[in-house]
Amino acid sequence: MAVAKPTDGPISRYINRKLSYPISSLIVRKGVPISPNAMSVIALGSAVLAALTLQLWPLMGSVLVQVSSILDGMDGEIARLRGIESKKGAFLDSMLDRLADISIL
Repeated sequence: MAVAKPTDGPISRYINRKLSYPISSLIVRKGVPISPNAMSVIALGSAVLAALTLQLWPLMGSVLVQVSSILDGMDGEIARLRGIESKKGAFLDSMLDRLADISIL
């Protein structure tokens, strides 16, 4: 799997990438017009939704946290598959990841 990163932890490697990679590949193959940066924003939105859901429905919120984690990996996968990785995109992803972490915590 060429889109995996050496820094992937076990959850990312054995769960998230097995789900996200086929979806990311399909998005790229079908030419779906979604940028890696847009995917980063979608992942943040899903994290905020997960955080809000955790308050009332902890089990559903926990599932959404995992979905958010899967979506979070797709921005980089899409960028790598399209050959458009950038430092700016990596920085944006990192900043939005911290906002997602804060919202869930």
